[in-house]
Amino acid sequence: MDKCPPDIPKSGGSLGCVTGNPTSRATGFPIPPRFPIPASPSSTSFPRPIPSAHSHHVPKYPLTPDSSPDLPHNIPSPNSHYSKSNSQLQTPPQSPEDGPSSNDPNTLTALEVLATLFPNSEAARAALPYARALRITSRQGATPEASTWDGVVLSLPGQERTLYVIGRGAEALMLRESVTALLDLADEYLECTAFVIALEKNTPGLGDLVHALTYLSGQIVKKPPFVPNPAYVLVGIEL
Repeated sequence: MDKCPPDIPKSGGSLGCVTGNPTSRATGFPIPPRFPIPASPSSTSFPRPIPSAHSHHVPKYPLTPDSSPDLPHNIPSPNSHYSKSNSQLQTPPQSPEDGPSSNDPNTLTALEVLATLFPNSEAARAALPYARALRITSRQGATPEASTWDGVVLSLPGQERTLYVIGRGAEALMLRESVTALLDLADEYLECTAFVIALEKNTPGLGDLVHALTYLSGQIVKKPPFVPNPAYVLVGIEL
């Protein structure tokens, strides 16, 4: 009988707001033998271009400062209701406190997130008018890194709206459940059509983490919109 792939075991559990029955993305997956990150995975571009009959050129972005505020977000449980009229996600009852405010000095700005993911790309910095930073807060993270993830929603002209997340401390989580909650967040609340998680190459058990993400249709991104940070592996999922 097929079994669901194991989550990455470590004390602390998944992102704390993942409760209730697993969603359909997290069930019914067979377990093939584990394998390291493939040396030459199939090329995947994120975000994918939106077809247009009137535009066939690469857009140029004006160099302007980041004008969008950093918004904290709490990952909802699968049974939570989303309210797109609110500036924050509803906090589940078991959550003791709200996420950090936009004035939190530890919250990364859109520029800092882009500079982490694409450090040598002037084009990425020029994309700031199309980027919105956010912070995703866990309630039961085993480490401070696992408790808080920084990211950015990138809405480049002519391309899919994509949520990028810096997955620090991912090895301390039950990754499959956590990413399932992030996919719901990106799809239902942030209205994204693609999700990309950045994993540091020196992360313990990186091969197992990428292996677990393949059960959620994850693929290593070989053609991101900008030159990526060589210290990270980007894994993308179409929503």
